[in-house]
Amino acid sequence: MVQVKFFAGFKEKLGRGKIEIDIEHEVPLAGFIQKLKNEIPEIEELIEKGNAIIAVDQEVGSDDTTVKSNSEVAIFPPVSGGYGGQDKYD
Repeated sequence: MVQVKFFAGFKEKLGRGKIEIDIEHEVPLAGFIQKLKNEIPEIEELIEKGNAIIAVDQEVGSDDTTVKSNSEVAIFPPVSGGYGGQDKYD
């Protein structure tokens, strides 16, 4: 089983924080995402190019990253941030 975790807006829009998907053998991340879209059609609009970061086993993945039956996949929106303290150059 692959545990898929949703964060932030994905969790809110899908109404759940995680699901499990069964795969029989290793697949590239692109194939796994297609399977995920088949399971949860409403996720397709959320995972448009540039609107999601997808990590496999705590590392940001690419289309050819391997997803195994015991992998953890995390899906979250792009994040931004920075130093929130006093700028030392002021």
